[in-house]
Amino acid sequence: MFVILITRESAPAEPLVVFCAAGLAEPIEASRAAYEAEHGASVTVRYGGSGGLLSRLRAGEPADVYIPADRSYLGMDAVGRPMVLGESLPLAEMPLVLAVPAGNPHQIASLADLTTKDVRLSLADPETSASGKLVRDALRTSGQWESLRARVTSFHPSVSEVAADLKAGVADAGIVWQPMLQQLPGFKTVAIEEFAGLRGEAAAAPVLSTRRLRQANQLMFFLGTSPTARRQFEQAGFIPLTRTSKSPAP
Repeated sequence: MFVILITRESAPAEPLVVFCAAGLAEPIEASRAAYEAEHGASVTVRYGGSGGLLSRLRAGEPADVYIPADRSYLGMDAVGRPMVLGESLPLAEMPLVLAVPAGNPHQIASLADLTTKDVRLSLADPETSASGKLVRDALRTSGQWESLRARVTSFHPSVSEVAADLKAGVADAGIVWQPMLQQLPGFKTVAIEEFAGLRGEAAAAPVLSTRRLRQANQLMFFLGTSPTARRQFEQAGFIPLTRTSKSPAP
């Protein structure tokens, strides 16, 4: 009688699980494929709004790496509780813009136009998405948030759904990351004074509960420092952040 022993070493490794902001899907998917080919590893990426993904991590959903669209989701939370994340590595920046059809049929030129004209406005939910959170926080400071919020016709869990609204023609304007305009032919940006300077800074951080910290750090190091990943971010319209290359932590 033959007995086949299956050892831990012979079993295929489980894929690394990455929780990633939906607006970063284009460069992350290309970089993921390159990383898998180079390292012989398997990576599963689950996309969503930055805030929604963080809530899932806090609820105990397993993951190895978290990539929000803005660094405000890293560090301590709003009430001073320690986060579920380790030391982060910056990846890229992306400005926040208002997108409208190329002809700008509603002649939107200012924030006042969004709050007074009959415009269907799509925005990512500030509770679940970095883009919506940045808009809300900036306009709260100036006292303009409530008037804009009242005119939003569609709130979505992530910015990718805002882009889908624009493509489908169910929104006249949408607030998205500027690189997403590459995926929106026939649309242009409108300079809104209150949005000037608003930008997300995407970063990667290991989830503290991961049992594969070395592999998580290796993937982060690839995304943050490799020429391959930098090229993918640049081609997708993002601004890679300059940093000193160093070996990932063990």
